[in-house]
Amino acid sequence: MLPRAGLSRATALLLGLVLTLGLALPACAGAPTFELEAEQQETQEETAQGAKTEPEETLAERETQKKRAYSAAWTDSAFADLTVNAMDELVMAVGTVLTIDLDQDVELLHEGKREGSLDEKDVSFASSNKKYLTVSKRGKVSAERRGTAQLQLTIELPDGSQKQLHKNIKVVNAPEISFAPDYAVLGNSGKLDLGQRAKAPLLKASPNVDARVRYSAVLQSGNGGSKLELNEETGQLSVSFDRPGDVYAITAETYAGKRASFTLYLGERADRLEIQGLWPDADGVIRVASGASLPLKAVAFAGGADAARQDVSWRVLTGDDYASVDERGMLRIAPELSAEQAIQVVAYALDGGEATAQVDLVAMP
Repeated sequence: MLPRAGLSRATALLLGLVLTLGLALPACAGAPTFELEAEQQETQEETAQGAKTEPEETLAERETQKKRAYSAAWTDSAFADLTVNAMDELVMAVGTVLTIDLDQDVELLHEGKREGSLDEKDVSFASSNKKYLTVSKRGKVSAERRGTAQLQLTIELPDGSQKQLHKNIKVVNAPEISFAPDYAVLGNSGKLDLGQRAKAPLLKASPNVDARVRYSAVLQSGNGGSKLELNEETGQLSVSFDRPGDVYAITAETYAGKRASFTLYLGERADRLEIQGLWPDADGVIRVASGASLPLKAVAFAGGADAARQDVSWRVLTGDDYASVDERGMLRIAPELSAEQAIQVVAYALDGGEATAQVDLVAMP
């Protein structure tokens, strides 16, 4: 049996050890728990705070994207009826005018879909080189001289941003105009479409392009008793008369100032030509001396009366090595011929008919 004092000391040591372990264990196990809870609470607060701000930022971005979804573009029909070359350049002739129609040529887009047309005040026009191309505030484009320039549109969109559209334009020289043929013969109550006879490599027509040809008529010769009606824009023409013989000069002028002439004869086409003013010798041969000049005259008849058109064309069919004839019928014989030469000259009606006449001559040395 231990002494009382020994039991007390052993008990005291045991109790101290138990107390020491009992107090230390909670402290070791609890410290990490408190720190983890704090970190978790801090993370939850940050997550909660982020959950509140993220939708606001996303909404703003979406709103911005929605606004920036506005755009503008050329319509499919813009320039569709005009001349475009292999380089996708719009081709305009000097003197032509093209008007940009904001309702037809440009469209406002929202998220890729057409939303409507543009307001004129939201669009400004410019040219990259005014020497070749000028453009007004209202979109009237004028081709000034040969060269290439860019048509530029700056568009203010509903979101406050800008969109630019461009079109390269090649300016070429204005085409010439001519008539083929350059005359016509009309009887009483006759009609004619000058537009079908005017030949020019005009650019493709379009409501936006000024590619007009204007016609005018002036009495050139005759008695002036005829009546002529002419639509200056379409070239539709009609005539009426009691006596044939009036001759009108028709002029066609293009938008660029190019002109061509056309002659209109009122009456009938010739059915017979006569070469007059030549006197044969007693044996019936017409002789012309070497080096001589002889004026020839042909008269056109239609049903026994003078035909509407009296001018003819001339040609040497036989003996063109020794003779020549000009458009007025002046026959010239070569000088210093060494022997007699047979010459045959033919006159042709110029009224579209088939009347001809010929004369046989002998050129003397």
